[in-house]
Amino acid sequence: MSGKIRGAQPPHSGYKTEIVRVKSTNIQSYTCISTAVFGQDIHWFGNRSHECSKAKSECNGCLRGWPVKWKGYIHCQDWQSKMALVFVEFTASAVEKLLASIPERETLRGAILQICKTKGGAKGRYVVNVLPRVVPDIELPKEEDPYPILCFLWRCKNVNYTPNQE
Repeated sequence: MSGKIRGAQPPHSGYKTEIVRVKSTNIQSYTCISTAVFGQDIHWFGNRSHECSKAKSECNGCLRGWPVKWKGYIHCQDWQSKMALVFVEFTASAVEKLLASIPERETLRGAILQICKTKGGAKGRYVVNVLPRVVPDIELPKEEDPYPILCFLWRCKNVNYTPNQE
């Protein structure tokens, strides 16, 4: 196709990885690609998340007194979106329940999750069911880190954003 188009080529039609927040009472199914949960402290202010660094004296959100929340992210294949790759966002209590459901496994990789909320929207609690079947590691794509995507989202409406350094 490159010989028939001058200048910039059209974007690749593949899926882009995105952050997914489960908000529905409908069960959503995922296969874990991550070996472990990626934890991130965030500030929630103005209907959006902002990065929180561990250096509280240098963190913009801490200096402004914004509340801090911990979120966990798991790289997954989304069954509803033709196996698109996503990062599913979890609260701390949902991660505790999830990890308690798979104590005999060494990693999350290959675990099949069914996730929903008890009520629709942000007010419901997570319900996470780990199925007994496990997808073999060889059938799964390479694990990715959600931090670059989180940085992109934090930067979206903030022209002066620079990632906090640890």
